[in-house]
Amino acid sequence: FGEVQYFFQLKLNGREETVALISVYTAPDPLLLEESSGTLMVCRYLGDAALKIIFARKIASCIAMVP
Repeated sequence: FGEVQYFFQLKLNGREETVALISVYTAPDPLLLEESSGTLMVCRYLGDAALKIIFARKIASCIAMVP
């Protein structure tokens, strides 16, 4: 999971690509996931310590991460 900071376009190998800078969350807490029968995914926000650039087309869905 990741929070999109912003989108931008780059020219890669002669093609214009839309990418996103995201801040990555940790993997879900395995104990809480198991205890909730797979219904509760608790992740930790890592902020600027975990920035990553991904292709925008790789974003599969939009979810809410409630604090």
